[in-house]
Amino acid sequence: MLYRKRRRDASRSYGDCDYDERARAMKKWDGFDGAILGPASIWNGNTRVEVLVYDGDAMRDILMKRDSMSMEDAREFIEYNLEGAYIGEDTPVIVWTNDLYWEEEE
Repeated sequence: MLYRKRRRDASRSYGDCDYDERARAMKKWDGFDGAILGPASIWNGNTRVEVLVYDGDAMRDILMKRDSMSMEDAREFIEYNLEGAYIGEDTPVIVWTNDLYWEEEE
């Protein structure tokens, strides 16, 4: 898995201020802190925007455990309610680290 929790007393430097301070200013999906991979800088038009990046598989696991959803229901919930949402130019990004794309053999 790409996400590795850091110790609470460890501090990371991110740009000109502490990582935690910068992360607090970014928009977050409530209840999914355990699925945060970290920050990313993306281009929105001609503006560089900092957003949080989430692991979609970890978000699905959280929903399955916390809300007793099936794998399919959790994935559908994320796709419809979170991936489909726009909450501003700094909307968090969700990546699916374990998705496989199958190509049909000809």
